[in-house]
Amino acid sequence: MLAAAIVRGTQVEQQAAIRQAAELATPDTDALLEDWLEGLATGKVAPSIQLDLIQAAKARGTQELLDPVATYEKSLDLADPLSKYRVTLEGGDAQRGYDIFFGRSSASCRRCHSVQNSGGAVGPELSAIGKEKNREYLLEALVAPNAKIAKGFEPVIAVMDSGKVYAGTKKSDDGETLKLMLADGTVISLAKDEIDEMAKGKSAMPTDLIKHLTLADLRDLVEYLAQQKTPAPHVAGHE
Repeated sequence: MLAAAIVRGTQVEQQAAIRQAAELATPDTDALLEDWLEGLATGKVAPSIQLDLIQAAKARGTQELLDPVATYEKSLDLADPLSKYRVTLEGGDAQRGYDIFFGRSSASCRRCHSVQNSGGAVGPELSAIGKEKNREYLLEALVAPNAKIAKGFEPVIAVMDSGKVYAGTKKSDDGETLKLMLADGTVISLAKDEIDEMAKGKSAMPTDLIKHLTLADLRDLVEYLAQQKTPAPHVAGHE
């Protein structure tokens, strides 16, 4: 039954069957997992269950199951910063991703981003991000936020003649006044003729976000964001 579920079941059924096989821990279920794991390095396993198979192998901890995982990991391109995270591109749970986005304080997504007018305004609004960007982009934004910075949210560091330093997201620059949004959402106006030096800063996205997320968490977040395809309705006074 488990073998049939992995082959013909829905995504949820496939993932549940893999977890159940690991929990049963019988010679037959181990053999089933081993057969599927052999296809990891050769790309014969659907992306939506790759992480589940890896987790099942590590949960069982037998050498026969860990060996194909090691072979898969050796096949990854170490020069590609996303290589070890691509198992999270498919197969996530959007509801769990929603819970992480809005409820996980260590992730702090809603502090800077909004979806359907709920959340912060320091970072890009994400109500239609799944329509505008593919999953690869979403994954990169989460694990390597400085790789690509969304247009209109370029970070700026301004050193004033007085020696004071401001760091924030550029909201506008008319040649005379530079408006920056600080990390707390406050927008300040700086006279351009009082700025001694300006430089590009790093993304306001925390570079250590990935440290607070498991691979399963990351997969759920990618799934939630990928499903956001409807622009937020305009709210008067909301910028």
